[in-house]
Formats: sequence, structure tokens, C-alpha cells
Amino acid sequence: MADEPPKQVGRPFQKGQSGNPGGRTKAHRELARFIRSETNDARTLAATHLAISRGLPLLRLKGSDGSHFVQWGGIPPEGVTVVDTVWPDLDDIQDSTSWCADRGVGKTVQPLDLVITDEPKPEAEIDWDAVPLADRIRLLNAMKEIDALARVESTDGDRDDT
Repeated sequence: MADEPPKQVGRPFQKGQSGNPGGRTKAHRELARFIRSETNDARTLAATHLAISRGLPLLRLKGSDGSHFVQWGGIPPEGVTVVDTVWPDLDDIQDSTSWCADRGVGKTVQPLDLVITDEPKPEAEIDWDAVPLADRIRLLNAMKEIDALARVESTDGDRDDT
């Protein structure tokens, strides 16, 4: 038992040290820039999700010059042949509607059921053997400061400042 290394409690980083010191990579920034440029600053993505959420079909089209492209719903331009039509299923519509709502309005607030009582909360059991000595000392010092502040506040309430 004495040969086992102490269990790590808390975060593995030193105070003030970032968990991601290098930040996002250059490749990530370049990918984000590429996606923004290819999707007209995400307008194309938004238009695609709006079309899916509206249940519009995806038309795969072939131009008179042999080029292939897609269009969401509507009537294809003149001189274009519809190669295939793909209808979104219910899951696609729900996912795209959720995507549009999250980005257009914001994610919905998740309600919490809280029960507030006057009963004191039971104190948590602390396994002091698992807490490193330096952390124990910091905790004890913090508890002393809290006790000292409580004593000052209780005496401040007795003062007559008139």
C-alpha cells in the first residue's frame, strides 16, 4: 500500500496553466476558412438545412453541357434534365429543423426541478487519505478564513453605527 503513488485529485494542470497550450491548430483554422469560403459564409449550409426542414426534395440535375449539380425543390431551369429526386425522411427533417432553430434562435433552456428546503444538507464524507497533503493544508487554511469571516460578520451585526 505504501508503494502506490498518491491518487490525483482535481485537475492535472498547474494553476494558471492551460489544458490546451497550443490552442487550435493551423489546419483547423484553414479548414474553417475553407468551409466558410465554399459555403458562402455558411449561407449555403443554412439554405440546405432550411430546405430539408421544409421537406423539399433534392433534385440531381444534368445540364445540357453535361455538368451535374443539385437543387433543393422548385422547378429546374430550362435545358436541364432531372437525373434523380431524393426526398428527406422524417429524421432528416427533424434534425435540420433542430439545426436551424439552434443557430437561428438559440438552444432551448433545459428546465431543472429544484426542491428548496430549510433542512441542512448532509456533510459529504471526505477520504482524507486520498487528498494530497498540500491540498489538505490549503483546505484547512480556507476553513480557518471562513470561520474568521463568520466571527467578524457576527460582531459587525452587534455594532451601533449611529
